[in-house]
Amino acid sequence: MLMRKTQNRKKTAVSKSRRCGLIFPVARVRRLLKSSKLIRSTRISVASVVYLTAVLEYLSSEVVDLAGRVAKEIKRKTISPRSIMLAVRADEELLKVLSGVIFPFSGTTPYIYPSLLPQKSPRQPSTPRATSTVKGKVLHSIKLPLGQTLQIIQTDIAGLNVDAIVNPTDSALSMGGMVGSRLLAVGGAAFAKVMDDARSNITNLQKNNASVLPLVDHLTGKLRQVTLTTFIQVLEIREPVASVGVISFSAFVTKGTGIKASNVIHVNGPVWNSARSADCISDLRKTIQNCLTTAGKANFESIALPSIGSGRANFPKSLAAETIVSAIKTYLDQGKTSLTDVRFVLFDQASIDAYIYELNRTT
Repeated sequence: MLMRKTQNRKKTAVSKSRRCGLIFPVARVRRLLKSSKLIRSTRISVASVVYLTAVLEYLSSEVVDLAGRVAKEIKRKTISPRSIMLAVRADEELLKVLSGVIFPFSGTTPYIYPSLLPQKSPRQPSTPRATSTVKGKVLHSIKLPLGQTLQIIQTDIAGLNVDAIVNPTDSALSMGGMVGSRLLAVGGAAFAKVMDDARSNITNLQKNNASVLPLVDHLTGKLRQVTLTTFIQVLEIREPVASVGVISFSAFVTKGTGIKASNVIHVNGPVWNSARSADCISDLRKTIQNCLTTAGKANFESIALPSIGSGRANFPKSLAAETIVSAIKTYLDQGKTSLTDVRFVLFDQASIDAYIYELNRTT
């Protein structure tokens, strides 16, 4: 009796589309293909019909989605033939497939001759203006117990709004390094004249043994007469040297004319020699100490410096980072300075990793 009832139940019909997981009618597409005179009905398989139906469904959904975006963009509530046409014309892949299709009631796509379009003159690449403040990307930052901030940033050092930028140079105050060449490029002729005046003062120091020498005070911009001892103290050196230039490990301040920073501290650091590694480390530490002392005497509150020594001086980057960060932390921990903001301007990943490691060290 139970078996008879089961046999009498009608089976629910399941369409080919449902069995294939499609919305478009597979059976209708198969019927249309068989009735077509372009294809032999015997060569039409069920699999090909299902595949064609899936492709048609995908293309339709893609066109409707793009047309809906176009309708929303032109503030229309419904999708019109024109929005479908514009959607197809805007999509590169759909345009290749439907390039020969005409959309009824969609209007036309206007074509404007290129000669009628306004021509834009090519913009010449220009250097960043010194009047604009550059913040840069802060990669790491710590705060010391006395409130001073040490930061690692990636930016154009010539655009930083700080009291002083540190420029590694040599005894002749040359500007051939990365920082020096960038300062000259941004500062232009005005900054180049400041450097020429500074070199002239140093040359007069070597050529003239008179007790009174002319000196351009680059913090005030005024010319004054000073004694030889005072001139040497301004250059932060202890004695005149035989060659023209600033003695090693010293610091020399000029005005930041033409750049955003108010001043530039030029330091003549050591060159790495593996046979004298201990002396080189000591000399680099002395260079940093003289730089910070010079900044403190000028009441600077913020300075920006590169990784001194790890460029042309060939210091190992990790060793330069350890020496520089240690010297700065030791100096700032004394609390006898106006410096509250020290920024390390770095670019290569090796130096960035080394400085982050040294800043995080507690010993």
